[in-house]
Order: sequence, then C-alpha cells, then structure tokens
Amino acid sequence: MKHSSGQVSINLTSIKNNYLFLKRFCKPSVVSATVKASSYGLGEANKIVASLVKLKCKNFFVANVKEALKIRKKFKSINIFVLNGLGIKEESVFFKNKLTPVLNTYSQFEKWTRYLKKNYQRNIMIHVDTGMNRLGFQEKDIDKLKKIKKTIFI
Repeated sequence: MKHSSGQVSINLTSIKNNYLFLKRFCKPSVVSATVKASSYGLGEANKIVASLVKLKCKNFFVANVKEALKIRKKFKSINIFVLNGLGIKEESVFFKNKLTPVLNTYSQFEKWTRYLKKNYQRNIMIHVDTGMNRLGFQEKDIDKLKKIKKTIFI
C-alpha cells in the first residue's frame, strides 16, 4: 500500500502580504488576526504575531487562556481576545494579564461585568451568533444586554 504524506509550512511573507491587502481593502476598519490553536496546529503563533506586530497589527484572537498567556509573555502591548470566553474563576487571570474574554453566554457576561464593577473599567467583547448556531448571543438578546450594561456602569 502506498502512503501519502503532506507538508504544511508557514510562509510569513504571504501572511504579511495578506494582512496588508486586507488592511488596505477594509480601510477604515480595523483588521485583526486569529492565531488560535497555535496557528491551527502549525505551532508558530509567536512568529506570526511578531511579523504582524511589525506591521502595526494590534488585535489578536486566540482560543483559550493558555494560548493567550503564551503570547502575552512576549507581547505586552497588543490586545488579546480569548474566543472561548471566561472560564471558571479566570477573572483575575484575564484582568491581571490584560486579556479580553469574548463573552458567549449571560453567565460569562454577568460574571465579567460583576468583576469589572468591583475593580476597574475595561472593554468587553460580545460574541453574536451570526448563523453558525454554535456560540454567542442571538440578535434578539442585544437589547437586553444594552439595558444590563447601563445598570452596571461599564
């Protein structure tokens, strides 16, 4: 039986060119990079982040806190958003390391905003489900979140 093998390599030049193209194409919007799952299993998230930081990319999305902390060790001034949201008793880790959870549920929303109310103000990010029906708030939930937000002063 003949076996096939594949090879995956990261072309940083292509990544940089793609980022610059999107930045021009999407102007004046902000372009962010997703480097979750260690760059989708390629294990080169820090190299990719370093390349994009040189091009003034400031916003990066990762899957979980562990990935965020690895990147934060090397990159202190970028914004890191954690797609899995806020886990059990992770509030202080997020706050201390200047990470932003992408809030997917009312429970996460309430927990994070309660923590922020006791500490300091910080930006929040809400995940709205746009059709995949996996994670996030439904469009009908947005008005309720706006009302809650006004009552907690964030």
